[in-house]
Amino acid sequence: ITASAASFSQSFHLDASDSLTVNEVIQKPFRNYKDNLHLGFTDGAVWIKIEIDKFDNLSRTQKLNEDHILILSPFVLEDITVFEKIGPEWLAQSGGSLATTATRICPYGMHCFILKNEEGATKKNIYIKIKHTGYLTLKSEITSISALATITAVYTESITFAQSIALSLFFVSLVLILIDRSLFILVYSLMQLSIFLYIIFASGKISMHFPFMQAEYFSYLNYQFVNIRIFLIILLGYSFTKNYGVNNAYRQMILGLLSASSVSYTHLTLPTSDLV
Repeated sequence: ITASAASFSQSFHLDASDSLTVNEVIQKPFRNYKDNLHLGFTDGAVWIKIEIDKFDNLSRTQKLNEDHILILSPFVLEDITVFEKIGPEWLAQSGGSLATTATRICPYGMHCFILKNEEGATKKNIYIKIKHTGYLTLKSEITSISALATITAVYTESITFAQSIALSLFFVSLVLILIDRSLFILVYSLMQLSIFLYIIFASGKISMHFPFMQAEYFSYLNYQFVNIRIFLIILLGYSFTKNYGVNNAYRQMILGLLSASSVSYTHLTLPTSDLV
């Protein structure tokens, strides 16, 4: 993988018991992956090892001997600890969506950590511990401080575009409701609204407008919009079959999925000890 400031490789290790220290985990086997890491619901912690091959791949905007930035996204990553070895000691930096706003050096949507550019060093291993209660997807980038603004602008533009499309489709569905007040159009409208709200919560924009609310609730509500969207997608399928003549077995399958989704959603929305 090549970034604007350094080339690096990535691997991961699952620590189901969440008991390993950084000195212990470096002895464990890591599995390589390319581009983004996607994991299902896992217990414990996920350790990421980033092996930086070189720091001398400078871009025009990068200054000599300046520190580098490790960028982790998406914003919904809850608890992040980055370990960097400086001399004989491990330097730990913490972050994530549950961290206080004051500790973030990135705009919304990403988490940034400063890596020390030691003089004469061409290789370095970074270890990242991530604790996340939902579906885990991770993107890693390493760049220079001077190039951070460009990456931020591109990321912000993509989030804004996705948000605008979702909101536009929601408004279109409201117009369609005036024309045809069917169950299908109503469910579609609610689904588009849930997608728009998910993008707002997943990007971290909502915390900018409601700083008085606890970060745990932003993370919790983000999961609920995912659950609601799945529920509405299945309901959308049922509402379509209700209005058209289809095989009865197919209609029963849709009803079964809808029932299972309802039970799952009820279970996932019960209060948890993490929010007490």
